[in-house]
Amino acid sequence: MPAAKWKKLGKGIYAVKLWNTIGPKFPQIVALRLSREEYKEFLKNPKNYLNGFKVFGKTPTKEVSTFQLASLKSGKPGSTYVVVTKHNWDCTSAATSSSTVKL
Repeated sequence: MPAAKWKKLGKGIYAVKLWNTIGPKFPQIVALRLSREEYKEFLKNPKNYLNGFKVFGKTPTKEVSTFQLASLKSGKPGSTYVVVTKHNWDCTSAATSSSTVKL
């Protein structure tokens, strides 16, 4: 199985798709490493954000339930945010995040 490596999706956006590497095939699990600016965009509409970057490939998510998302107030300027999202067989997703990540 290949090692999990961050793949750049855009400026300030990196992803590790665990179903392609060390994780289970289902549910699909992805970790996103986002700049503060990208995290702001994610918070506006998580579903559109994930689908816009085709995080789950050709199968878009229909809904994203969010749990314990880091607040923008908790991170300092220049903070990196990590969002972990799982994508279920029924095309629904769940996401959580943190701004206190040491990479």
